[in-house]
Amino acid sequence: MQTLNQDIKDKTFRRVYLLFGDEPFLVNSYKKRLREAIAGDDTMNYNYFEGKGQDVKEIISLADTMPFFAERRLVLIDGSGFDADTFDPALWTTGVSFQQYDDYPAISTALSAGEVDAFCVDKSILAIYKTEGRSYIDDKFSPQEYGVATTKGSGLSAYVDELIQGWLADGTIDSLITENGLE
Repeated sequence: MQTLNQDIKDKTFRRVYLLFGDEPFLVNSYKKRLREAIAGDDTMNYNYFEGKGQDVKEIISLADTMPFFAERRLVLIDGSGFDADTFDPALWTTGVSFQQYDDYPAISTALSAGEVDAFCVDKSILAIYKTEGRSYIDDKFSPQEYGVATTKGSGLSAYVDELIQGWLADGTIDSLITENGLE
């Protein structure tokens, strides 16, 4: 736990922490301290899953999602059925790794060059990079609703809201979704 204490003190966090032990009070105490240090009161960048049988795709999608106006995102999985006696850390030395690129063309180039095996982007962006030699997985990981951000108190907020409400009411947005294959 020295490493965890130091990470909390320095505010330098690892990608994954595995907390377990025979003392539930200590595990919960460290879990709470870690949550406060990483997410604080931020509920937008914090996701909590409890119990067995969680949707792995949803967890991975949330873990891959960039934080919203914050430095970090925290995904906490509690009571997953972890068993220290059967856990094999050797299984976690290889597998999926993630790379971040500055822009979409760089991602496409990395795929063509064999630097990455796959990439995941919004469907509307993916359509631009569709080529004959690429295959696509027709799956949705975490459909999201989108919004428009304006400066608080700006007169633009009411205007943009009125426009969007009108487009929703008259079917313009539904037409754009269909027209661009966004479902």
